[in-house]
Amino acid sequence: MRKPKTIARAERLMDLQGQMRRAAEWDLAETRRRIAALEAGQAELLAALSDQAGGLFLEAAARRLRGLAGEAADLGRTAERQAEAVREQALAQKRSERRLARLGAEHRREEERRDLLARLDALAAGGDASLP
Repeated sequence: MRKPKTIARAERLMDLQGQMRRAAEWDLAETRRRIAALEAGQAELLAALSDQAGGLFLEAAARRLRGLAGEAADLGRTAERQAEAVREQALAQKRSERRLARLGAEHRREEERRDLLARLDALAAGGDASLP
């Protein structure tokens, strides 16, 4: 039994959406790794500040901390957008899965209907009903 083109297209679409979801998840994971690295850099800088008491170094460290905090805020907003993209991709993939299941069920019902009609035709013609 050959799959109809609509089922084959739906399967390809579902596979593509799965790949897009995985790519969005990878992007989000990378952003979260970058946020963790920034937070570690801030912690190291703060630890260095607690060990030093120099005014010049303190000013440079404060500028660096402000820069890291701004970058962390930007990455936080990016992570939120990426998390939303992951949710959207997962929903799109679920819709594709449901569509594929519905198309498969419709195809099976159509095949069963054809089989029953073929058996009825064979019975009406006086042939063997077990042969399609």
